[in-house]
Amino acid sequence: GCDFMFTLSLMQLKTVPKKASVKKIGAKTENTLGWTRKDQAAFQRGIIAQGRPDLWQLLRTTQPMLSSKTDNDLDQYYQKFLEAVDRIVVNRESPDDGYSDSSPITDEALLFSFGVAVKIRERIDLFQSLRALVEQHKETLCENSPPLEPPFNEWAPHWTPVMDYALLQAVVKYGIASWNLVWADADLPFASSGLSIPSESKILVK
Repeated sequence: GCDFMFTLSLMQLKTVPKKASVKKIGAKTENTLGWTRKDQAAFQRGIIAQGRPDLWQLLRTTQPMLSSKTDNDLDQYYQKFLEAVDRIVVNRESPDDGYSDSSPITDEALLFSFGVAVKIRERIDLFQSLRALVEQHKETLCENSPPLEPPFNEWAPHWTPVMDYALLQAVVKYGIASWNLVWADADLPFASSGLSIPSESKILVK
């Protein structure tokens, strides 16, 4: 089954480049929805880091740039964002099917390269699967904890299977590497564990 090592593998995923569009971004800084380029970049970073969260407030927490966006704003932009991703993937993989070129993507911030579009879709699907796993298999995840690898064991010699599950919950809630938010969350056991906030040099890079 999927367990704590799955979490470590997830955290080791490299961040998709902030922007790899097929057209050069022009001087215009705002699209028709009223989203600035910085807003759009923050949204893309958030989706790459945590998928589509169950609550948009979680995205606003990890991406303060979006704090003024309402749930409706985020719903509408996510729909447009996802349509752009899927259109690029479908047109590349099945050019005779899917979306018609008669309605091209006009927002330059959504003109992803094929590789970036695929990685975004993979992250969304991966986090969706992880959320289902955490919700449905708590007992299995807590009971089937693998031995810790040496770098991790040195950092947390008293780590328990319950903390495995808590870390999965943290990744679902805050995404990849939002350690300050994870350690500040009173509903998770890490703030009171005495463990220092992990650094990539200690446990995430071999």
